[in-house]
Amino acid sequence: MENETERSFGTAYAKANGNEIRVTYNEFRGVAYVHIREYSMDGDSGNWYPTSKGYALLADETTSVTKLLEEAAEHAAQRHRKGGSHERESVE
Repeated sequence: MENETERSFGTAYAKANGNEIRVTYNEFRGVAYVHIREYSMDGDSGNWYPTSKGYALLADETTSVTKLLEEAAEHAAQRHRKGGSHERESVE
């Protein structure tokens, strides 16, 4: 998948079911996208394939999303350091 219009940046993490969350870039019909997508391995061929689970960002959107992800990661790290719960908080 490595050329000027497609690139894999790597695996963010492996899920318990054996699938992987990967970050990739591609261009489709002249539009650039960054994908955060779940990949699954085909048991017969051993090749990895993208699933429908994930998100395609317009490449121009990545800066604003990255900033928010960094803020969310910092918030999560602070809660973890304080011994915060890993369970979801209910919103009422």
